[in-house]
Amino acid sequence: MKLQPRQWLMVLGLLATLALVFSIEDEEDAELMPSARPKANVALKQPASKPAGESRQHYLDWGLLQGRSAGANSHAAQADLFKPQRWYVPPPKTAVELAPPLPVAPQPGFAYIGKLEDGPQGTVILLASASRLYSVGVGENVDQSWRLDREDDNSLYLTYLPLNLPKTLLKKSRLAASTNPASHLPGGPDDLQGNL
Repeated sequence: MKLQPRQWLMVLGLLATLALVFSIEDEEDAELMPSARPKANVALKQPASKPAGESRQHYLDWGLLQGRSAGANSHAAQADLFKPQRWYVPPPKTAVELAPPLPVAPQPGFAYIGKLEDGPQGTVILLASASRLYSVGVGENVDQSWRLDREDDNSLYLTYLPLNLPKTLLKKSRLAASTNPASHLPGGPDDLQGNL
């Protein structure tokens, strides 16, 4: 098989590349030899018995590597590289959000029982709390905290006196049976209304 001139050039280029690679590897090996580089902290030791004709081989002392500490990098070793980061910055609060919440009147501690119409004092509304019965007219105070302003077929309109706030009490709302004093009567709350 006869090679063409172009093929000879390719073969010569390949040989030149291989020669260059091997010469670079030899230079790198020479740099790695202990005599060519400065002495490191890790000690190399030679085997105890070595024939005179053998080339020098160095062995790594693994015992020295096991006791090695991070030294200057001890702070970096303790840092948590994978701790979660939060990049969300909440927007500044508006004046409405910074303002204190508006006061709200609490729920009245009594329930509507009924009313007595055309009595000597006019129409009287009957209310019951956990420990007491109230009979009040429109415009009168129920107790120290509440005043009855008006009433209609479905609701009582009250004012919470400490804050002067309005509150609506539905006539259908009732206290729990265990807290309603009318439930302790012999016939229950219906007996009270029947007696009126």
